[in-house]
Amino acid sequence: WTRRRRISYLWVTINDWGANNGKKKGKTGLGVYADGMVEHDMHIGKFLDLLDELDKMSSDFKGDPTSAMLEVLDYGQNNMFQDHYIEEEYDLSQVTFIAKANYYQDIPDALYDRLDIIDINSYTELEKTQIFKKHLHKRIISETKMPKGLFKWTDASIKHLIRHYTIEAGVRQLYREASTVARKILVMKLNDELKDATLSITPELLEKLLGPQK
Repeated sequence: WTRRRRISYLWVTINDWGANNGKKKGKTGLGVYADGMVEHDMHIGKFLDLLDELDKMSSDFKGDPTSAMLEVLDYGQNNMFQDHYIEEEYDLSQVTFIAKANYYQDIPDALYDRLDIIDINSYTELEKTQIFKKHLHKRIISETKMPKGLFKWTDASIKHLIRHYTIEAGVRQLYREASTVARKILVMKLNDELKDATLSITPELLEKLLGPQK
């Protein structure tokens, strides 16, 4: 909830035209449902819809979901959006759609032309370093139940991890790679392979644990 409007979140990874336009089968058929967009708005109210992973829509033998999504997002015709399940026109013109995509190059061209693109810059190396120190490292220690003080990251090792083992704009890959390092150090501890009470992670140790630079 926000102060003035209700926000709904709809995970869109659709590769079936029928899933985005309502099933054409009879209403008694197994697994029959209304268009996910319409069904969602019927329950939570139609104000702001967030569409995730728009770049992962794909066409196959079931049809092309892009055409149905065009009807949803086109304000010239979505006030009379036709859902084949409820068999009534549904007004989506009052809905504000915000779509998220990791790679806009993968969005179908016809759909891309209807969008207003807002590029969000990636985290800088300094921002990733601070996120790692303040949040990711603590999360990894908590999730793995590792003894505190078993190992420590140096600034040089964090920068080496960011520069040579992560390529994404966010920090998910950074979290995965650091988790791998933590688990391997824990195995070393269990096998009595650690000589020091607190292991200091260095760029050289990273390459030993994670392999060649990527």
